[in-house]
Order: sequence, then C-alpha cells, then structure tokens
Amino acid sequence: MKTLSLIGGMSWESTIPYDRIINETVRERMGGLYSARRILYSMDFADIERRQQAGAWEEAGTLLADAARTLQDAEAEGRASVYEHDADLTRGGSAKPMIRA
Repeated sequence: MKTLSLIGGMSWESTIPYDRIINETVRERMGGLYSARRILYSMDFADIERRQQAGAWEEAGTLLADAARTLQDAEAEGRASVYEHDADLTRGGSAKPMIRA
C-alpha cells in the first residue's frame, strides 16, 4: 500500500472528515482492519488566514509549498489537500501527484 500525504488544518475540523473518508475507502476496498498509510501536515490556519486578509496569496502559497516539500521529504507517494486552492498555491512545492477528494 502506498503512503498518502495530506495537508490539513484549514481548519482542523475539516481535516477530520477527510481522514475518515480516506480510511473508510481503504477499509471498503481492502477489507478487514486495513487503514490508510498517511502522513498529515496540519497547518495553523491563523497563519494562512492572516495572509489571505492581507491579500498576500503568494506568501500563503509559500507556506503551503513548504508543507508539500516537507511531505515529499517524508517520502509519501501521493498527496491530497483539504484546501481548495492547494493545487495552484503549492505548484513547485512537490513533484508528487495531487489526489483530488
């Protein structure tokens, strides 16, 4: 089974259902007691929101790209994000494929 990386914390409440859906899907497909191998990088949304309010989207993107690079360094084989703009903002942050939920 491959290891999935997940950028979460956009708020932490939104990360919970994604984690549940990922694990339920693995259990449905694999059966038994299987669960997803995953690495979670939980962002502090206050850092992102402050930049959004200031119109500093590039800075917000840098934070997300840094998170994506950290997950890539952890050798995850795919990545997902609970943040709707992640694919654009993390461009260049990780060479791993983006998995859309």
